[in-house]
Amino acid sequence: MELDFLPKILCRTPVFAQNSDFCIKRSTLYEYIRDASPELYRSLQKGDQKNDLIDMHTQDFAVWKYFNRARFRATPFGRLAAVSLIDLCRTPNFEASKIQLYADIDPVSVLDWDDLKKFDLLNKKASHIGENLQTNATAYAVHGHQRYLHLNAGSYELCEVVQRPEVNWILEQSRHTISANELISEGSRKFNTSKKTFAELLEKLIDIQLLWSDKSTNVIGSRKAESASDVSHNCQRYFLTERKVKVADYHEPLSAEIREAVDFLNKNLPYSENLSMSDFKTAFIKKFDLRFVPLNIALDPALGIKYAGFDLQFAQHGSMINEKIFAGQYSGQSSTTIGYDPVRRFILNEMCSGQHHVDLADMIAEESIEAPRLPNSISILYRKFRDKVVLQSIGGCTANQLLGRFSLTSDAIEDFCLQIAELEQHSNPGIEFFDVSYQAEKHVDNINRRKHLYNIEFPISGYGKGRIILDGNDIFVGVRRNEVILYSRSLRKRVVPRIATAYNYRRSDLALYRFLSDLQNQSLRTNLGINIDDIVPGMKHYPRISYKNIILSPERWLIPGSLIDKLRTLGSKAAVILLREWLSNLNCSIFRAGNGDQTLIFDTGDPLDIGMLVKFLKQQKVTQAYLAEGLISERSDVIDENGHSYAAEMLLSAAHRKQIYEPIDIHPSSLAPDSICRNLSPGSEWLYYELYTHHSVSNELLINFIAPFFKTYRSYIRKWFFIRYADQGEHIRLRIHLKDRSAVSHLMISLNDLLDELLRNGKLADVQIKTYKREIERYGDCRMIILEDLFHADSEIVLSTIKHGPSLNALYASTIDFVNDLLKCAFSSQQDAVLFVQQMVEYFNREFDLNGSSFKEINKGYKLFKSSPVPIFFKKHRKHKLLMKKVQRCLAVGDRSTVADLVADVIHLRVNRLFPDQQRKHEALLYQYQLKDMKRPQDH
Repeated sequence: MELDFLPKILCRTPVFAQNSDFCIKRSTLYEYIRDASPELYRSLQKGDQKNDLIDMHTQDFAVWKYFNRARFRATPFGRLAAVSLIDLCRTPNFEASKIQLYADIDPVSVLDWDDLKKFDLLNKKASHIGENLQTNATAYAVHGHQRYLHLNAGSYELCEVVQRPEVNWILEQSRHTISANELISEGSRKFNTSKKTFAELLEKLIDIQLLWSDKSTNVIGSRKAESASDVSHNCQRYFLTERKVKVADYHEPLSAEIREAVDFLNKNLPYSENLSMSDFKTAFIKKFDLRFVPLNIALDPALGIKYAGFDLQFAQHGSMINEKIFAGQYSGQSSTTIGYDPVRRFILNEMCSGQHHVDLADMIAEESIEAPRLPNSISILYRKFRDKVVLQSIGGCTANQLLGRFSLTSDAIEDFCLQIAELEQHSNPGIEFFDVSYQAEKHVDNINRRKHLYNIEFPISGYGKGRIILDGNDIFVGVRRNEVILYSRSLRKRVVPRIATAYNYRRSDLALYRFLSDLQNQSLRTNLGINIDDIVPGMKHYPRISYKNIILSPERWLIPGSLIDKLRTLGSKAAVILLREWLSNLNCSIFRAGNGDQTLIFDTGDPLDIGMLVKFLKQQKVTQAYLAEGLISERSDVIDENGHSYAAEMLLSAAHRKQIYEPIDIHPSSLAPDSICRNLSPGSEWLYYELYTHHSVSNELLINFIAPFFKTYRSYIRKWFFIRYADQGEHIRLRIHLKDRSAVSHLMISLNDLLDELLRNGKLADVQIKTYKREIERYGDCRMIILEDLFHADSEIVLSTIKHGPSLNALYASTIDFVNDLLKCAFSSQQDAVLFVQQMVEYFNREFDLNGSSFKEINKGYKLFKSSPVPIFFKKHRKHKLLMKKVQRCLAVGDRSTVADLVADVIHLRVNRLFPDQQRKHEALLYQYQLKDMKRPQDH
């Protein structure tokens, strides 16, 4: 998949240059510490009052860490780092390989999120209702109550209130933003009460968060109330910092190799599905089958399905267990079990041979069927080290995940984010993307804040300010072709979440937010990084991993626990001597240590730095720690107007314009209450039996016992059909439609007598009678009755076929003959039929992970099949034409957009009935043979 680099690149720089002097920068650093850690700042003020001559050598380790961060960490944090948007020059030249910025920074400040929430509380007391109102987007009616998510002290709980006519009316009117005055005027008239009384009711609904006022906070969008004139100077501020650009064009000399590395990683890294999403699909299909149900219902703790192990607690009950303790059990991540894929195998072999540098470009790539799909835009975060690129992260479901928070910094960055959103939208016609506003963690929510980058918003908590607001009653959830699909009833389109924030959503224990966050990554490769710890954990040494000049993982060394324990027993000077001795064997002088926000750079040639490294190691709570090569250039390509260089990071956005989401057209009736009975319990006109038996005797059971029984009692039976299943044990699902409900007991007694005999002689292991749940979502009300007739005809045809004991070749030949007739009946052109079969072949290729070796065996089998004599087969069953007529009737009354799904189901069920075991594999092979037949030159 060819990626293009977008025309802007975000350069992130620490506030200080690499060679900055502490004594010169000290007062400025203290000012920045005041923003980041007010408590530390207050202690520093006290220290300065005692001794104005404090220098860097006697400073607390905490101050040194901030100074280290201010020189070497470009990750934005208050005023300790800044961003600059730069034009990406596509034409290489020497001047464009340097970036020139101004040393001064331009902070953009807004109220800190925690203070903003306090400010809102004061604001509400002055004007509680506000100008406009919205219904809580998570509110839904169930069992005479309104349920909704309520945010209480940073945690979400499920609340419910008894439904009342006036409350129901208010919530319905406020599904779309409505003027509070208009609502009060109309409501007071409708319910014959005073405006004051009705306004008090609105205030109560706002208090309990069933309604949201435009006075409430939202992490998405800007706030007029944050201007300095409206806010006390005592309030904490949150800073986003920009650094102006002096020379605007930049060309990345290694851009071709970066693109090549992305392509290599996507094709060769192992890919596995998110476990939480996989479990959800299985549970959803088991509970709802192919139904589309409202999002609020799908995740309701009583009516729906748990997601990622999290279950909302009702406010009145609470939970006696802190679920975060056990959150790791449901992390949703793919298994980290050491695999033996080609990349890991190559790295392990190189490590075993003692290599300090592993270049993946030397790996001989294996043949791959199809690389996973990439999102339409991804982020590539890297820094430069001499003539190499050091990749820090690569992926994301959208480039706006990392860029989004900076949309508050400048109009130019906001415009660039909007262009990315527009590119994604245009690449996927018939799809609408929506952002999700979520808040829970006070100060942490600062990084969650951004402008509106997508037109549609789903506000989990707070007043939505998007152009279009969706709620959990409008969004329906379903599963189609092994994908979870969201569909908006109001927009009549498939909708896909795109959450434009770098917030780590795994911090959240809200199932709804975790579900939407995982869903935006579904079926996409959103992480192209290499975590060498996952490949082989706990090694004493990890080599540098690269692809040509692109460093994917730095060289790392394990500091033994025994060394750390020894350092803790020694004084400062002795500890430094011991550590220098140990480091002398590593052939590296600049190291990187720590994780995430606590990453530090240590130059062991600097007496101060190595002393701080000793302190760092002594403070470690773990028994061992890793050091990584620092990969810091002596001189950077990013300089200011004074020639000082900066340890910069480059945030490159790459994109492609291929469609990655297929639109879906759902008839409104599929989202409406059923017009025919869905669930038919035992004792109704339908009987549903599950007959548990081994596949080796299932045909005997059908031919010698079930078929004769139906023949004997045909005067009682309108129709019947069967299907084979292996879920929770191999069994046959038998459904019988009676002509007269009064005959239920007579027929059940007669059938039970037969089944008792089969249980006694061991041909049956178990018998269960269950409720027949019609698959109305899959087929629709209008098609369901017709399809039951079709299933009856198909079941009779299959029984007539298998009673002759045909060979495998005969079964394949008859099935392909059936499929040919079906394709002619369903598709208007041969081209459409070939396209359908091709898509099914690709689907099964992915399901079974077929590779080059598989295809060789398939080709051998196909040649043998075609060279074998065509079996002398019986005539087509008398009901074959009837079956085709039923297919035509289904196509006539249903939605034409579902033709492919219907044809695939009919073929699937024929194969399922025809073959006693391994039906999916037979189906995969039959599609391969069918496609080869369709592409063969026809004899004339």
